[in-house]
Amino acid sequence: MDPKASPAAVAKIQAYLQDKRSVKVVQVQEGKISCPACSREIRMPKFHDRVVGVDLRCTCNTLLRIANQSEDEEETTEYELAETQGHTHEVELDAKGTGTSSEAKGHKHRVLGKKVVEANGHTHKLVEIDEDADDKKSNEEDKAKAAKLKDDEDDKDEGGIKDIPDAELIKYLVENPNPADEAFHENSEKKGWDNKQAEAVAYKFATRYAQFRTGGASKGKRPSDIVADQESMGLQVELEHTPNIDDAHKIVWDHLSEKKNSLYYSFLTVVEKSIEEGPESELFRGMLKLMEKMEK
Repeated sequence: MDPKASPAAVAKIQAYLQDKRSVKVVQVQEGKISCPACSREIRMPKFHDRVVGVDLRCTCNTLLRIANQSEDEEETTEYELAETQGHTHEVELDAKGTGTSSEAKGHKHRVLGKKVVEANGHTHKLVEIDEDADDKKSNEEDKAKAAKLKDDEDDKDEGGIKDIPDAELIKYLVENPNPADEAFHENSEKKGWDNKQAEAVAYKFATRYAQFRTGGASKGKRPSDIVADQESMGLQVELEHTPNIDDAHKIVWDHLSEKKNSLYYSFLTVVEKSIEEGPESELFRGMLKLMEKMEK
C-alpha cells in the first residue's frame, strides 16, 4: 500500500478488500437466490445468466456473487431434429446449447452451440418442441369437427340444400321423370352439384309430395264422405292445373272435406258465370251482395 495515501483513501481500500473477502457465492435455484447471512430470498429475472459472476449487495449489506450452475442443475430445453431422410431425432440441449440426439436409423447427432453435426451424410433442422402443440392441435381438430357437425346439421335442417336451386332440380325432374341413378348423378355433376346434396333435395320433394297426398283436410276421409257430383265437377277444374289425375283427386277431396265447402265447385261455377255476364248482370250484383254479407 502506498505510504503516501491519505487516511480516508486507506480506509476505503481496506473496506473494499474486506468486502471482497466476505463475498458470498450463491447459486440460482428455481429462479431465486438465498442470502446466507439473512436468509432473504431474491427472485432473479429470466435473464439472470447475464449477471453470473457479478457482485450483488443484499439489503443486509452482504455481497453476493452468482455462480455458474452446476452440471446437474443446468436447465435443459427439449428440441427435435426435423424429419430428414425419412426420420427425426429428439434431443435435449443444456444451457450452452449442446447435447446428443436420440438414436434413429442406427445413428445419433451431436448438437454443438445449437448447430447439428452431420451424421450418416446428412443433418437435420433443429426445432424447439412446443409442449402445448399436441393440445393446440387437438383443440383445433375439435373445433374443426364441431364446425363440420354444425354445417351438417344446418344442411339437414335445410333439407340437404346447399347451393342447389329448387327450380333447376324441379325442372330436371319434370323434363326427365323417374330418372335412373346414373342419369340423375350425371346431371348433378354437369351442374356442378354434390350428388349426395342433390339426392337430399330430391328426397325433400318426395317427402313433401307424400305429405301432400296423405295429409291435408281430406286426411282419413272415405269416398262415401265426398259428394259424387261435386267430385266430378272438381276434377274438371283441377285437371286444368295438374295433369296427374291422382293429384287432382287429392285437391278436390281437400276442398270438399270441410263442411262449409261441401258445394265448393257449384259455388265456384256460379262465381265464374257471374264474371262472364259482367257487372251489369243481375247475377253479378247478387254475388256482390252475397260477398258483402259474408264479409260482415
